[in-house]
Amino acid sequence: MTLLSETISPDLKEGRFITFFLGVLDTELHQVTFANAGHFPVLHYQHATGTFQTLETTGLPLGVWRNGSFPQGPAVSLEPGDILLLATDGAFEQRNAFREMFGVSRLRDTIAEHQDSTAAELIEFTRAALSEFFTAPHPDDDITLLIVKRALVGC
Repeated sequence: MTLLSETISPDLKEGRFITFFLGVLDTELHQVTFANAGHFPVLHYQHATGTFQTLETTGLPLGVWRNGSFPQGPAVSLEPGDILLLATDGAFEQRNAFREMFGVSRLRDTIAEHQDSTAAELIEFTRAALSEFFTAPHPDDDITLLIVKRALVGC
């Protein structure tokens, strides 16, 4: 990430930067190790407790400082039924006709409501919730979602 930040910094105009999340999924240990350069939200839904944890930022966005450092965050264990959600700001900053933002809380609510669905189904439920909320012909920003889910035991 340091090399990437150093490489792109000269090409970014004044005040521009890129948030970036780098995660490595160990499928044998069921853990994610990560570095987070200012990307929000990265949410971990813990199936056993029905709660969300946020994978916090470990460094500034890419391009802010040429010699920035991007330390690794704590390893995150994915237990059966746990969900990891990454979304671009276009997902939670979409506004409806009343200028209300979709918000991170609606993302959380959608995931929690459909927690027993597959990752692909969770994407579709989230897409449908966004489409219902935002009814204009074209969104204000790009919307990208990445969902990783550890299957429940026996599934």
